Amino acid sequence: MAANDMAAKWDEFCDTLKAAGQELTKDHVPQDEQSQAEGLRYLSRMARAALEWYVEFNDAAFPVLYQPAHETIKLGADNPDNIYQKAVIDGRFDYRLSGKRGSIDYISFATSKGSYAENFKQIETGFLDSNSIEIDADGNFEIILSASEQLGNWLPMDTESESLLIRQTFLDRALEAPADIQIQRLDRSAMPEPLTAEKITTDFDKAMAFYRNTIGLFSKWSREIRENPNSLPLW
Repeated sequence: MAANDMAAKWDEFCDTLKAAGQELTKDHVPQDEQSQAEGLRYLSRMARAALEWYVEFNDAAFPVLYQPAHETIKLGADNPDNIYQKAVIDGRFDYRLSGKRGSIDYISFATSKGSYAENFKQIETGFLDSNSIEIDADGNFEIILSASEQLGNWLPMDTESESLLIRQTFLDRALEAPADIQIQRLDRSAMPEPLTAEKITTDFDKAMAFYRNTIGLFSKWSREIRENPNSLPLW
């Protein structure tokens, strides 16, 4: 790909950000100063989330646990009592999670396929929680992620699994310490491959799809909640 192709992809990304601004003018969106200011901040935060999810941390051969939602990236309906940790994975590989349990009340581990960048469907392919894993006397644990059954703590995947999500849930933040967890691919090569034009443009395509779809989804939820007060959600 030529330099012009990279410039065109950047223009497309910027156009995607620009188009999202129209959400702030829709009829169901409050027009008071604070709501509009928060709306603008939300659009900026989602741009950062899109780049982190699909550009910075999108190598299943060398996964990194990062926080996809936190105090300055609020997706929509995320739990303020959770620490969210995410890693991109590939069901064709095997991975090891290793960590120290800490004293946080509850931890869950889930693998899934599908995403907001694709079809809005995240289908769970494996699940474990802190009530069902073996932990040694010092609080250490290991979990193997694999599409093949494993001895000990096994978090299942299938060949299409593409995401790991860890939720650490506080009962009392003042008294509890979160778990310290790392991920490693078991059969990885010595170092990552150099970045290619095909890889970066594909990653930007996913980031743009995530940005459009996620903002559109939570805007829709906001409208439906306003239209149906004191009712259970429609989704």
